[in-house]
Amino acid sequence: MRILVIKMSAIGDVILATSLIPALKNKYPDSHLAWFAEPRVVELLEGNPLLDEIIVWNRKEWTRLFKSLRWIHLSREMLGLRKKLKNARFDLVLDAQCLLKSSFWAWVSGAPRRVGFKSKERSQIFMTESFTRYYEYEMISAESRQLANHIGISSDSMPMSIHLSNRVRNEAREKVAKNKIIGKYAAICPFTTRPQKHWFENYWQELVPELIAKHRLSLLVMGGPDNREAASRFESFADKVVSLAGQTSLIEGAAIIEGAEFVIGVDTGMTHLGSAMKTPTVGIWGSTRPYLKGETAQTVILYDHLECSPCHRRPTCNGAFTCMQEITPKRILHAVDQALGTENQ
Repeated sequence: MRILVIKMSAIGDVILATSLIPALKNKYPDSHLAWFAEPRVVELLEGNPLLDEIIVWNRKEWTRLFKSLRWIHLSREMLGLRKKLKNARFDLVLDAQCLLKSSFWAWVSGAPRRVGFKSKERSQIFMTESFTRYYEYEMISAESRQLANHIGISSDSMPMSIHLSNRVRNEAREKVAKNKIIGKYAAICPFTTRPQKHWFENYWQELVPELIAKHRLSLLVMGGPDNREAASRFESFADKVVSLAGQTSLIEGAAIIEGAEFVIGVDTGMTHLGSAMKTPTVGIWGSTRPYLKGETAQTVILYDHLECSPCHRRPTCNGAFTCMQEITPKRILHAVDQALGTENQ
């Protein structure tokens, strides 16, 4: 059996979808398991002993070639990727992305069985099997669990699968030490791509010193290069707050989160890494609700079922973001105790 999983991006979605890797290998232990992805998420998949191959689609490079009118070069790239997919002779393709572009690549592979969700983009036209996604599914990695169930795999236990090498762990420790972090630390992940998914900065300002005092640790602010300025403001909230925004790769971030006492974050890839690395994690959801339950009690989700939520990309509150306003610092302190299993102590 030769199997291809298509999940190209985004970071958080790929992290959640890695639960398919152990599920498929448990069902088909002798299978050749491949993953189709864009370059920015490859480091999250590399080195995974259960994954046999990573096929990379450099979409941004193709866009650059197209805009610069380098048709011959672009044609070679396209034909090369098509040939690679065809020659792999996959028996089964799971389209976990559910977009027209992802289902197209599933079709290009020529696999006799191509499974995916029905979508508004009509991605099902390239599938041999398609079914309706159930959006109210509460468990973490919900879409992956539904795909697994469709092909006859139990989703009772589907842990995410991120592999860390000793080299990555050592590099992560060095970065923590370089920032003069000694002893225990926790991580916060306050940044994401949409303002309606953010928790309020004044709430963070209230929460941060209380976390440090209560748990007697340092606090690391995680984020990407674009978050450096905002993350630097967090350093003024209390002593023992250090920004690592823009200083780590994705996989180094995973190693740092693995070593944390706990993680608190909004709906972003770094927060999902907390659950993936089996670190006690508190998720703050508002306009989105990727899941409500983790694989274990160490993942605690704060989400209020307001009439208007989840609104996703179309808020109706005129910027009030009531769904996030009602999640107070006090509630998060209690949720951390829940994730740590210390709420009754």
